[in-house]
Amino acid sequence: MNQQRPEGYLFIDAGYLRKAFQAVCAAVGVAAPARMHWDLWPAPNYMGSGPTITRTFYYDAPPPQAPGEAESEYASRLIAFEEECGLLASKDCWFVSSGYIRGRGKRARQKAVDIQIAVDMMSHSVRGNMSEAILLTGDLDFKPVVDAVVALGTKVTLWCEPKSASEELLRAADRRRTFSVDDMVQLLPRDDRERYRYYGHGGALGGGGFGNGAPQQIAVFTLPQGQEVRIHKAAKHYRVLIEDKSRPFDLGGTYWMHEDLEYLLRCVAYERGLALPQASEFLSTSEKFNQDRSN
Repeated sequence: MNQQRPEGYLFIDAGYLRKAFQAVCAAVGVAAPARMHWDLWPAPNYMGSGPTITRTFYYDAPPPQAPGEAESEYASRLIAFEEECGLLASKDCWFVSSGYIRGRGKRARQKAVDIQIAVDMMSHSVRGNMSEAILLTGDLDFKPVVDAVVALGTKVTLWCEPKSASEELLRAADRRRTFSVDDMVQLLPRDDRERYRYYGHGGALGGGGFGNGAPQQIAVFTLPQGQEVRIHKAAKHYRVLIEDKSRPFDLGGTYWMHEDLEYLLRCVAYERGLALPQASEFLSTSEKFNQDRSN
């Protein structure tokens, strides 16, 4: 008998989400579009084995006027902001709250957004409306509300970009979810999603993902942590495999695939927090590897 998954409410700090999106784009070498595209994001089962997202609460503030920006240009950006908020508010079970901006340029600050997120999280927790709160932010200012919601018995998952998240905030939450490359890809324009989507899998390695084409091992090296890494190439894809130290390499590990090796290496480096060589270094290693095999 299937057990019903708990009900989760997602609270999105839009200002933080934009920064996380741009940070992941930069980390993997993707040009960030002017705006994010929401038609696929996030699906109700987006938290994997975690709760089902049944309601999404989105908090944003109008963009500040840049120094020297013409009034007409700023008015156009405000219209675009209102249109995006209207689009999100029209999605089923999405609720949009807008704060305001005080100051200009680098002195501009969002106002009323953090407070509204805190009030809503507390309100839904006290009323027992949700089993889990998923908070998309990394700002330490949210630690008091996370502490309070956890104390009320509601689980909290912090969804964040690792380098920008406060460690104190991470420790306060029940669990954390990394804002991943896949999360970023789902917010790209439709035409770019397939280009930048890469595939990962944990478990038995074998020849998975290469269809009928036998993969060729082009490089192998060991990470400082002691895990072995192998690079394979087939007709259309590269595959990066990282050893699971708890069992023999051929029986388990994690692998990722994409047709662009440079992009794939950047994705794996970001997802695993690793420093990996560039593709050109792997290809040089490939030549040496093949030469050594022939000797």
